[in-house]
Amino acid sequence: MKLKLPLLYIFVFFASSIIYAQDARIVPPQEVPSQNLLEFNRYFINPTFSRVGLKNSYLSLYTRNQWVQFDDAPTSYLLNYVSRVNDNIGVGFGIQQQNNGILNYFGINANYSYGIQLSEKSWFTLGTNISYLDSGIKSSAITADSDPLIANYEESTLLTFKPGVNLTVGRFDIGFYSENLFSYDLKTSAQAGTSQIFSGHLMYSQPLADGNLLRAMARGRKNENGDAILSGSLLFDVPKLGWAQAGYDDFYGGSIGLGINLSDHISIGYVLEKGLSGTTNNLGVTHELTLAYKFREVSSDVTMIEDLEDSMEQFARTNAPREIDLDDTKTLKEEVAAQAVSIKALQRRQDSIQQSSASTTENQLKQMIAMKKVEEHMKKNSSNPISVPQPPVKKEAEALNQKIEIVNAQKQVRKSPPATPTSVLTTNAVFTRVIGTRHPSGFYLVGNIFRNKTYAKRFQDKLKADGFTSSNYLKDVKNGLSYVTIDRFNTLEAAEDAYRSKMQGRYSSPISILEI
Repeated sequence: MKLKLPLLYIFVFFASSIIYAQDARIVPPQEVPSQNLLEFNRYFINPTFSRVGLKNSYLSLYTRNQWVQFDDAPTSYLLNYVSRVNDNIGVGFGIQQQNNGILNYFGINANYSYGIQLSEKSWFTLGTNISYLDSGIKSSAITADSDPLIANYEESTLLTFKPGVNLTVGRFDIGFYSENLFSYDLKTSAQAGTSQIFSGHLMYSQPLADGNLLRAMARGRKNENGDAILSGSLLFDVPKLGWAQAGYDDFYGGSIGLGINLSDHISIGYVLEKGLSGTTNNLGVTHELTLAYKFREVSSDVTMIEDLEDSMEQFARTNAPREIDLDDTKTLKEEVAAQAVSIKALQRRQDSIQQSSASTTENQLKQMIAMKKVEEHMKKNSSNPISVPQPPVKKEAEALNQKIEIVNAQKQVRKSPPATPTSVLTTNAVFTRVIGTRHPSGFYLVGNIFRNKTYAKRFQDKLKADGFTSSNYLKDVKNGLSYVTIDRFNTLEAAEDAYRSKMQGRYSSPISILEI
């Protein structure tokens, strides 16, 4: 059975920190409790988190029922959309409804963050949350017998500017957030005299195998009463399954949570929190529930075609001529199997592009032009003596073939790919020599080659997430290609050993050796 919290207790507990001066105006709380927002809605912790560490755009519904042992205890409801637009920009937008005892709050939040790359492994990100918050007293709380102080309260409407910064250095993030740097009261057309609230964080993210992630965060916060609140949290994210989290906050206490990915798009999470200090120990537990829909990132037609061409070029390079003992049947079978897998993967990507663009003839023409270019590029640069089946040609492609010949002469989707670097053959691996770069000398095991820097960094991030922490990408100033490397070796013998063993069985895709 729930306990009815006395009106006086409710009033003292919540209103003591939100009333100022003698005009008895209500100053709303500047932020919802954010100590447990580790997987979704992290931009409430710091506005830069709409870009930093975010991979998927998502729409989330969040509820927090605080200290459920009592009636009229605080509740929060958030509906948010957050998206990392590109490598530099993140945005967020949401609405919130809070009920704190006799007080009601309705708000609208807008977020923007922008990152500036300082070096290969460091970024500086600026962000801001802008909040519109309207507050008032529940009509049921104002009666003829109400306290005159309560009856005299007026509604307050604040517009608050909340900037934050974050510095990323490798796997570390350090940031600062001013949660109410400037508050403007729209009712009085004057700046609100609210107490300043600041917070800072130190975060470490450790990629694990299979795209898993371990993230730890320490945070310090000065609240509206001037008290210093320390908190810490730990998140273990397994994209194929879900996530688990735990945390501690000086004021709110300890928390533990679990999330499940019901599908590629839908996730649900639950957090249980219990006060441990003298202030909150006897107030009961807090429940948090999050339901999120993650959007699949869909590239534009041009981007998909570029991605396809880059993959086909890499296929041609990794299947360049190499010395093979024709008497070694096992080796021949392995080569055929490897090429068949590559062809199937490329065929699936071709099918995906055709399905996503089937609505217009123009897009179909673009796709087929790109495919013809890639086929010509493969014929020109690949002379592998092993015969492997080619991807089947779509019926739609045959029907459009005549139109393609005309359009191909008038319109280019993009520049033709650069020539493949000259390869020096050894008895064990495709061996490419590049001289005159700024990179350290040695023998590099190459996992992929790109013209586009964005694709190169994306593939490098995937390698690091799979546990290849020494991965790097090397830019050849002569041909403009970026070589994404798995590891570096001082001697050719060591590189060839890693090539033969496929990095001790840890890497199954085609690889080659690059000497600098």
